[in-house]
Amino acid sequence: MGYIRIAAGAYREMVHHCMEEKPLEACGLLSGSEGTVGRCWNIRNVNQSPVSFAMDMEQVVTALQQMKQHNEQLLGIYHSHPNSYPYPSIFDIEHVVYPCSYLIVSLNRLRPRVRSYRITGGDVQHEPIWLVPS
Repeated sequence: MGYIRIAAGAYREMVHHCMEEKPLEACGLLSGSEGTVGRCWNIRNVNQSPVSFAMDMEQVVTALQQMKQHNEQLLGIYHSHPNSYPYPSIFDIEHVVYPCSYLIVSLNRLRPRVRSYRITGGDVQHEPIWLVPS
């Protein structure tokens, strides 16, 4: 596709979740249909760390089941970098599991910055974010 389409409401919810969790990293899932993210799933960071995250697997399984019930697909995974740039760390790159977009919300400046990437076999490709009305 070359880009990720996100409904403005889901985008705002993702950024808000990341800001609420600061100084810790926040994480979550993004789902939708027809290639457009329409829903943000806030997932608890079991690491409770400002420099790493691990998603609560019970919440992930529940979210994936609910996505299936609503005929939605997993389109993205997000997490925040409270004190660094919106670029995947080596850890982020090495722990890619799903073939989807990976979004990073950087909170190291006054205004949050969000970047999206496709990561395949260690190769990191930036992809534009297209916001669409909710």
